[in-house]
Amino acid sequence: DIMAEGDSWRVVETQRDIDFALAPEPVRQAALARDAELSPVRVIESVQSDGLIIYELYATRPGETPERKVEVRWDGREARVLDQEWAH
Repeated sequence: DIMAEGDSWRVVETQRDIDFALAPEPVRQAALARDAELSPVRVIESVQSDGLIIYELYATRPGETPERKVEVRWDGREARVLDQEWAH
């Protein structure tokens, strides 16, 4: 994803889909501590421009309701479940 800054563009994050098993163990543990029945059908690994990684875990498929989504912030040392959706 990119954002306009004046007359130029800046990369704000790079995303890729991964298997839940490929997320770092602390990220998986934090997500399951929040929702023990979470079984993600889609995981997006979103690397921010500063190196921080946000994992977006979707337990429902697009269009299904209610949506079950957990976002986990990973700085390489600590995994923290977010209470609000990440800005990007």
